[in-house]
Amino acid sequence: MKTTWLAALASLALGAAPAAAEEVPLKLTTLASPDFSGNTQVLLPWIAKVNGQGKGLFKIEPIFGFAVANHGNYYDRVLNDVVQLSFGTTSSMAGKFKKTNVVGLPFLTDSSEVAAVALYRLYKTGTLDDEFDQVVPMMLFVFPQTMLHYRVEPKTIESLNGLKVIAVGKVLGDVTRALGGAPVTMQIGEMYPSLQRGVADLAMINYSSFEPFKLAEVTHFHLETNLGTTPGYVVMSRARYNALPEAARKVLDANATEKDTRVYGQYWDRAQEYGRKLVSDPKLHKVMKLPDAIAADWHRKMAFIADEWARDTPNGAAVLAKYKALVTEVGAGK
Repeated sequence: MKTTWLAALASLALGAAPAAAEEVPLKLTTLASPDFSGNTQVLLPWIAKVNGQGKGLFKIEPIFGFAVANHGNYYDRVLNDVVQLSFGTTSSMAGKFKKTNVVGLPFLTDSSEVAAVALYRLYKTGTLDDEFDQVVPMMLFVFPQTMLHYRVEPKTIESLNGLKVIAVGKVLGDVTRALGGAPVTMQIGEMYPSLQRGVADLAMINYSSFEPFKLAEVTHFHLETNLGTTPGYVVMSRARYNALPEAARKVLDANATEKDTRVYGQYWDRAQEYGRKLVSDPKLHKVMKLPDAIAADWHRKMAFIADEWARDTPNGAAVLAKYKALVTEVGAGK
């Protein structure tokens, strides 16, 4: 009788025991096709690495294309827990990432790797905490530098006088006006037909956009310089991050390091070089570095852009000075 009673008690205890915790599903929208090189070379290997370390705690599922989110609404999708992580850029978040956008100013660096690592270190100082109050960055990146890509060789490269320039964003619009051109704003997918039809004379964009948007077919003179760029990231909702078990957060933190950001920066440098190869045929394209004398003149004409940014951004002068120092530090291999 005693044995029966003990067996029943043990059975009740086992029945009351909680089931083993299941892996938390986490969706990450990549905003690109599965075969996009940024996915195959960076995001998918990162997801596989993190899932391996987080096995039993969570599992990240990549979502491709724009069915769930796009460049205009990804941030809201993350905050509303439609997806838990997303690729994105700060350019679609007007007014939110003013200090982060320091990386977009002209003539700061010509390396995405250097820019990304410097941005990561700036973030780790706490300078950008108020801008990342709603999301936790897993990786930061900086797109390759903007250059000038003309339909045909211009009469002069000293200015943009009389030319219609595709220039997306305030900084590139200011750059265009400083050089005497007329900025034309449009989505990147509209650039090809606009250049083809002569609606615009040139585009300010990086080489990494040439392969997906076939811009080598409609531009034939390329003036290489570093007129600014746009930062981006892979982010997770801070609320969702905080709700995860401590063990899960530790796994994510271990894969949201300077090394991971550096890998993304190196990828964008490779993408820039790959795009440059698409204009290497001398029968179809002429490629030219901006001469030093003209570059010095452009620096002078564009000085007001950084001055205005520093004036209009909270603690802007100090942020710019710190970022420049970090760029020098990273560029020196420190």
